[in-house]
Amino acid sequence: MRGLIRTAACLSILLCAFSLCFANVLIPPTMTRDADPVFVQGKQLPWMMGKRIDHLRLYAFHGTDFVPVPFQVDERDPDGEYVFPLGPKANADSDNGLFDENDELVFMVRDGGGRGPLTMWVGGWEVVSVIELTDPVDGAKSWVYLMSFANPPAPSDVDYVRYEPETATIYARNYTMGFHPEAPIGIGRLSMTEAGGGTDRDMADRLKIRFRANTVFGINVYRQEEMFTSKAIAWIDGPVRIVRRTKNRMVLFWKIPTPSALLDNIYYFNAFEFPTRVHLPFDSDTFIREVEFRVSTDNMCAFKGRYFYNEKNTKGVLINGVTSEQERNLDTGSYGWMVVAGTLEGERGAWLNRLLYDPTITSVRPTLYYRDQMSNLDPPEDEPGECGDVGYYLEGVERMEKGTFELISIMYNFTDYKPGMERRYLDILDRPLQIRAYPVLHSGVRTTN
Repeated sequence: MRGLIRTAACLSILLCAFSLCFANVLIPPTMTRDADPVFVQGKQLPWMMGKRIDHLRLYAFHGTDFVPVPFQVDERDPDGEYVFPLGPKANADSDNGLFDENDELVFMVRDGGGRGPLTMWVGGWEVVSVIELTDPVDGAKSWVYLMSFANPPAPSDVDYVRYEPETATIYARNYTMGFHPEAPIGIGRLSMTEAGGGTDRDMADRLKIRFRANTVFGINVYRQEEMFTSKAIAWIDGPVRIVRRTKNRMVLFWKIPTPSALLDNIYYFNAFEFPTRVHLPFDSDTFIREVEFRVSTDNMCAFKGRYFYNEKNTKGVLINGVTSEQERNLDTGSYGWMVVAGTLEGERGAWLNRLLYDPTITSVRPTLYYRDQMSNLDPPEDEPGECGDVGYYLEGVERMEKGTFELISIMYNFTDYKPGMERRYLDILDRPLQIRAYPVLHSGVRTTN
């Protein structure tokens, strides 16, 4: 599943030196995509191996000059797991801070620029990786330059995301998201900043996780989000993304807890990823029947005037706390994306939710859950009533075989949504950016700014 959420799906490496003729050609950027995160694995930049990570800088050519742009290198250990520098379970990589083949360079496509002439490159570099980005839809291009230095200049001062562990809050350029104090596995606050198309008003009641089942012993089982334990044990807090690792458990039957699950939530300036993982140590039908498993996010009833869309309901329905005929007739079948969008002045921002799972390995399917009725009580909840409570049922859990089902929910922010615009975010995964990297070895000649 992790392979599905990698933008760098097609990377060509040219091991020859970058010719001076090619490097001295000035080409302006034509790239219009601005929402994609870009990932480049260390093994795809072999000429950078062994360089000190804290001596790397990323540049882009904007206007008439090279400027530093935000980036980070997230290290992985020999087993491929993230190295977390912060938190109670922080750890360190065995390479002592040197760039190696399983480390990951991360930046945003929006920060790319033109292809600038070598004579204008930042001076004092040792090795340069010229990284070319191409949109497979229209062939548009942009470039960034990863440079290593013996004496590195100052990096970019842009910080797109910040994590505050004391309050379990993520402050991103386009949104603020906080975890619920009584149900720390899920959202307790979600607002859009002005950059995200909002006024920083909290419009989310809470994330709701509701599980009901009948057992073969005639016992009814009910679990909800406050019955989970979730503790942040380690995190990465870089200028481009936050990776927050949590340890989660739930008592499933009687006093028998589920095995603890380590989940990594990832946050960018305009998006975040939430995994849902269901692990069963036995076949479902051994013990349970008639399962209902729902995950949804309830909106605040005070904030009316938003619209709901998804791929099977493209005309949209008004969220106002009163169920309309159109809402009663929604197609509630399996879906891949949905949007909740604002229409009010100053609050036209939207959230697109995309679901990722592998249908070839499980019979479980997400189907639409939608409720818009202020009089519907659905405790536990902070504000009574369901006003645009949207999410999914997991259908087929009672037929799950022993093992693990994983679904990744990705939330993307629009600053001003109009129907049809969802394609720009769907393309992040459906039509990923193509990447080519070229090495430039130090010739011993110092270039000038």
